[in-house]
Amino acid sequence: SNNFNLIVGDGKQSIYRWRNANVKQFQLLPKIQNSELNPNLIERESTLVSQFDEKFLDTNYRSSEEVVAFNNKAFEYLPKILLSEEFQKIYEHQSRKIKKKNGGYVSINYGDSEKEEIDNINFSLILDKISIALRDGFSYKDICIIVRNNYNGNSIANHLIQNNIPVISSDSLLLKNNPEINCIINFLKHLNNNNDMISAAGVIAYCTSHTTSPEQYLNKLHASKNLYSVLRELKIELNSELFAKKNIFDSSIGIISALQLNKKNAQYIRFFLDEVNEYLVNKTGSINDFLIWWEKRKEQASLIIPEGTNAVQVMTIHKSKGLEFPVVILPYLNWEVYKADNAWVNLENENTELPVAVFKINNAISDAGLIDVFEKEKNEQYLDNLNLLYVAFTRAVERLHLISYKSITQKRENVSGWIKKLIEMEFAGNASNFLEIGELSQKKEVHNKSGKTPGFNLPAIQFNSNNNLIRIKGSHLLKLKEASETALENGIKTHFVLSTINCHEDLNSELENLLTSGIINSTEKPELETKIHNILHHPIIYNYFVKGVKAKNEAEIITESGEILRPDRVVFDKSTAIVIDYKTGQANTKKYTSQMLKYSEALTKMGYTSVKKIIVYIDENLIEEVA
Repeated sequence: SNNFNLIVGDGKQSIYRWRNANVKQFQLLPKIQNSELNPNLIERESTLVSQFDEKFLDTNYRSSEEVVAFNNKAFEYLPKILLSEEFQKIYEHQSRKIKKKNGGYVSINYGDSEKEEIDNINFSLILDKISIALRDGFSYKDICIIVRNNYNGNSIANHLIQNNIPVISSDSLLLKNNPEINCIINFLKHLNNNNDMISAAGVIAYCTSHTTSPEQYLNKLHASKNLYSVLRELKIELNSELFAKKNIFDSSIGIISALQLNKKNAQYIRFFLDEVNEYLVNKTGSINDFLIWWEKRKEQASLIIPEGTNAVQVMTIHKSKGLEFPVVILPYLNWEVYKADNAWVNLENENTELPVAVFKINNAISDAGLIDVFEKEKNEQYLDNLNLLYVAFTRAVERLHLISYKSITQKRENVSGWIKKLIEMEFAGNASNFLEIGELSQKKEVHNKSGKTPGFNLPAIQFNSNNNLIRIKGSHLLKLKEASETALENGIKTHFVLSTINCHEDLNSELENLLTSGIINSTEKPELETKIHNILHHPIIYNYFVKGVKAKNEAEIITESGEILRPDRVVFDKSTAIVIDYKTGQANTKKYTSQMLKYSEALTKMGYTSVKKIIVYIDENLIEEVA
C-alpha cells in the first residue's frame, strides 16, 4: 500500500517489434492488454484505471526552432495518411512546444534517379552537407550520419575515408565489410586450396570492378581454371611460387602490393595486417588455420578510432535512439515499408483441422480469407517505419538534412514516397527536388558538455608498402620457421619473448613454446631463461610484470599527424602510463630520446597526466629511465 509507480515511455519511439516489443502494452494504458482472459488482470486493471494520472511532456528542450516546427508538421500529417485509427492515437500528442527560439535548419533532397546513380547522389550530397557544416564552424564530431542498415553505413564510411574524412562507427567499420580485405581473404583461400574457383572469382571480380566488362575475365577464369593467367591479362604479375615459402603476413603483403590494394582504404589494410600480426604471435602460421580463426574473428575485427576523436559518426537508427547531434544527415531514405515474411497464423476454419499454419503475410492471403491478418501486419509495419523516421528526425539539434532519392524502377511503397507526399501536401512542393526550411548560420552552441578530453584531428592513415620495412616487420614474428637467420639472433629472440610476456609467470611457458616450435634449441633455452629472468627482476621494472598489472604489449598509438607508434610495452596505473621499450645493441639513450618523447606526448594527449619512460638494453642487461 501507499506505493507510487511511475511509467515513462514514448510509443512513437517503439522500434523493436522484431525483438517482440509490444507498443500496445503502453498504448492501452491504463487498460491491460487481453485482461479479459484472466480474472486477476481484470481486478488489477480496475485498480490501475482508478489511480491512473497521465501526463504528457510537451516541450522540446533539444532542437532548434525550425527543426521542431518541421517535425511537428511532419508527424501531424504522416500518421493521418498512414496509420490505422488505433495507431493514430500514439501520435495524438506528438506536437512539441519550442524551448529554443530562433534558428535551426532543415533541408530535403528528393526525387527519382537511375538505380546505378543512387549511391553517387547520396555520397555527393553527404560530402556537400559536411563541407558546409565545417565552413559554418561545426566540427567533424558534431556531425552524425544515421542510416537504416549497416550495409549503407559501411558504404558511406568507406567513401568518407577515401575522401580523407575521419569516421567513427562501431557497426560500419568492420574489416569484413571492406572489399579490399575480402579480396585478400579470397586470395588466401585460393592459396590454401587452388581448386577453389569461387574465391578466385572473388579476386577477379574485385580486380575488374573498374572495367566495363568484368564478365569476360570471369569467363576466362572459368575456362582456364587458372587465377594467375587471368591476372596476367590484367597486367598483374603473380604466381603461386611467390607464396610457396612465405608466411601469412608476407603473403598478405605480396597480395596487397601486387593488386595495389593500399591505394584505397589504407586504414583497413593497416588494421587487417595488425590482425594477422596478432594471430601469428599467438597461433600457428598455416593459412588454413588462419582462415578458420578469421571466420570467428571477423565478427569483431574493425577499424578502431578512439571515441574522443574529432570524427564524423555513422550509426543506424536503432543505435542513435536516445542520442543527439548538432548536425544530422539522413541518407538513403528510400527503403520499402512492407516486407512480406512468413508467420504462424491462427486458423478458425471448419474446413481444416489445423489450429495454426505458416503463411507468407502478403496480399495473396486475402484469397484464403485471412485479409484481417494481412491488414494487421501491414498496419504494424507502417507504424514500425514511421517510428523509425520519428526517432531519426528528432536526433538533430541545429541542422537536419534528409536525402530521399529513390530508383525510378522502385515500384513498391517506400519511405521516399511518404516524404514526397509530405512535401507536396504540407510544404507546397518544389520543382527543383530541393526544400529548405530556415537559414544556414554559424554554429550556435558548444555541444561538448561532457568534460571529456577533446578529440584530435585524425587524417587518413598512410600505409607504407616498402618491402624492406615489411621484411623487418615479418622477421620479428619469430614463431614462423621461415624467419631469417638474422632474426634468430639472440637479442631478437630475447626481444620477441619479452613481447609475449605479460607477467613473470609467463616466462617458462613462452620459452617452452619456442623450444617446441624449433625456434630455439635445448642448449639455448637456459641462457635465454637466465637473461630474461634477470631483466624482469631488475628493480626498475619488476613491479611492471607482476601478475594482474594492466598492460599492453606492442599496441599501436595513432598520433595527431596520423603517425603509427608501437611501444613494446605500456603499463597503466590510474592516470600514469609507463612506457617500456626494448633495444638491442649498445646503450645510446640520446639516440632513442626523441622516440620515447613521441610515446610520452601521444599518451599525454590521450589523458594520462604522468608518463614514465624506460629503455631496456637487452644485450647489455642495462635498464635506464629517460627524463
